[in-house]
Amino acid sequence: MPTSSPTVTPSATATPVLATATPAATATSQPSFKLTDRHRFCSDAAGPGKIEVFVQDALGRGVAGVKIVVAWPDGEEAFFTGLKPERDPGYADYDLRQPWQDYSVSLPHVEQPASDLAADPEKAGCPAGSRAVVWQLTFAGNQR
Repeated sequence: MPTSSPTVTPSATATPVLATATPAATATSQPSFKLTDRHRFCSDAAGPGKIEVFVQDALGRGVAGVKIVVAWPDGEEAFFTGLKPERDPGYADYDLRQPWQDYSVSLPHVEQPASDLAADPEKAGCPAGSRAVVWQLTFAGNQR
C-alpha cells in the first residue's frame, strides 16, 4: 500500500495594512444675509397685503431653497424661496392674512431681521383710500 507523505500547508504571513486617516468633516460655511433693501407699495386693490422677499448671493443671483420665517405677536410661519422660479429663483411671497398685525421677517444667519411690517395700510403710512400694502424686502448674502 502506498504511503502518502504529509503535505505541509504554508502558514499565512501577516501583510501590513497601512491605515489612512479619514479627514474629519468640516462645517460648510453658511452664508450670512443682510437686509439691503426695503420698500413699501400701497395699493387701492382689494385683497390681503403681501410680503415679497428676494434672497440673493454675494453676486446678486437669486438663491432658491432658503427658509424664511414670518412672525407676528401670536405666531409664525415658514416659507421658502424658489417656488416661483419664473419670477426669480430667490423669490418668495407671503399673503398678510391678519391685516391688524405687524410682521417681521428673518432668514437663517440673518444679521438683522426686517421688522415693523404693518399689514394695515393706514398704519404703514399709505395714502387715504389704500386698501392693501406690499412690503418688498431684499436680503443679500455673503460667505463667512
